[in-house]
Amino acid sequence: MVRKFVWDPEHWRFRGEEARTIGDQMTYEEARTIMRRIANDYDRLAKVAEEQLVDQERGAKHLEHPDE
Repeated sequence: MVRKFVWDPEHWRFRGEEARTIGDQMTYEEARTIMRRIANDYDRLAKVAEEQLVDQERGAKHLEHPDE
């Protein structure tokens, strides 16, 4: 079963900001770079989640009004 947060863009944005905050506190440049990449990946997940929600809304509208 897929948990609900998977399609919640705010969840992924929060995780991205959290990863950036942690990365900013790291002393090794390589570790900071890795955390920035992780944060960017969370941003990408947020975008995918947004797209999924839009697709779900379109599908729901189509079911309600199939002639549109």
